[in-house]
Amino acid sequence: MVMKMGGRELNKQVYKDGKGTVSGMGQTQELSGDMLEAVKTEAMFFPELYHADMATLDGAERLGDHNVFVIKWNDLKKSFYDTESGLLVGTETTTMTPQGETKVVTQFSEFKEYAGVKFPTSMVIPMMGRELTFELKDLKVNPGLKDSDF
Repeated sequence: MVMKMGGRELNKQVYKDGKGTVSGMGQTQELSGDMLEAVKTEAMFFPELYHADMATLDGAERLGDHNVFVIKWNDLKKSFYDTESGLLVGTETTTMTPQGETKVVTQFSEFKEYAGVKFPTSMVIPMMGRELTFELKDLKVNPGLKDSDF
């Protein structure tokens, strides 16, 4: 996955054959341990299809304008699925920071079809007291990886 802004690469995550790297701001780091496991799971378009045994229905609530089912994956991650469309409209991740536990809810909207699958083209993330909106301009499904990516 590559995230760009203004044509500049901000972040890149690569996972292939049990190895993972993350790069940004001109530096690359090989991943291991919990970070590698997290990237391994997120490398799949729909990790829910492969790890359904890890999920529990944690209830129903509202997220923005949506009635959602809450799926709890573990103590650090929840997913929110729209009760009408079934689409993933949000995630909640919990991380530890020097200030303590922090929960971040990311919301997804404006779904468009790419290669026969609906993907969100708008993502809202709260950051430093503000909401940042990211808009997807282009999505390439399985463009192929080069050995040099690792």
